[in-house]
Amino acid sequence: MGGRSHPAYRAMAERLADVFSDFRIEEYPERHHFDPPHRAEPEAFADVLLTHWLRASARSAGDATV
Repeated sequence: MGGRSHPAYRAMAERLADVFSDFRIEEYPERHHFDPPHRAEPEAFADVLLTHWLRASARSAGDATV
């Protein structure tokens, strides 16, 4: 989420964190929802996605320690 976005976006993210057990909020302090990280910081966003996919893959393989 963007650090410059309306606070309602953080509230929505925190509600999702209550619903999903493996939920992480990634904040990009200088981003706004009109300047999303996947366009403004594609390398950093790709690193977050890769970490997420690797963690999910490890969990599906039975290793919940990742």
